Amino acid sequence: MMEFTIKSLNPKRVHIAPVGFEIDRVVIPAIRMNADKIYLIIDKDENDKGAFCVKEIRKQLKEKSNGLDIIEVKTDFKNLELYDTLKAYREILQEERDNHIFINVSTGSKIHSIAGMMISMIFKEEHISILPYYVQPEKYELEPELGEQLTSGFKNVQILPEYRIEKPSEDLLKVLAIILKNMGYDSEGDSKGLNKKIIIELLEHEKINLIDEPVKNEVPAKYRALERRYIAPLLKWKYIRIEKRNRKALIHIKQEGKDALHFLYSSK
Repeated sequence: MMEFTIKSLNPKRVHIAPVGFEIDRVVIPAIRMNADKIYLIIDKDENDKGAFCVKEIRKQLKEKSNGLDIIEVKTDFKNLELYDTLKAYREILQEERDNHIFINVSTGSKIHSIAGMMISMIFKEEHISILPYYVQPEKYELEPELGEQLTSGFKNVQILPEYRIEKPSEDLLKVLAIILKNMGYDSEGDSKGLNKKIIIELLEHEKINLIDEPVKNEVPAKYRALERRYIAPLLKWKYIRIEKRNRKALIHIKQEGKDALHFLYSSK
């Protein structure tokens, strides 16, 4: 029997299911696993070929459940990107952080499946439970006709193994966000970089203390603290690069850093 650490008196069973061209794989596990709420990740284009699945899923969930709360999250399926999908999942997790989260990784696109697995591993320690599951159907349709789903029926639900991916601290992400916000760019769109002196001033403006106690030589102490607390870890995460220009070291944010901020960080 699975045990949970209860953070609220009445935690709900919340499912997240992207909707592609399947109905049973979304509806049946939600009903059988007694979901209290379900987030349907759907295409914002209402004329999408999979719109019939959204309509039928909504209809069946209302008919077969006892007051299941259905929330639709509209995203761009045609220009689907991993980090946008991760961000959408993270926002749901933040909203439902005191509940049990179940992520259906068998529906939607491959990007949805990857995002579902990644998000469950990255945010595992911050929630009561985040469990990805895979639904095995009874039948596959190799060439489904319009209005017909890709799979049908239900054999079983497999709860996937739980692993954890380390993620940077909120403090580190906040500093990375401050650097990005104040980064200048040239006419060709390349970053100009920020030196450590400017970064220290920016952090002080944001009330981020680099030294906790008074020291004799405050300026060099701040530089050492900046290097130890933020520059070195950001380099380790491969979120920044350092450009040596004359005697100055300019900090630039790499694409990896921008992607991490996009789905991991919220200034709220």
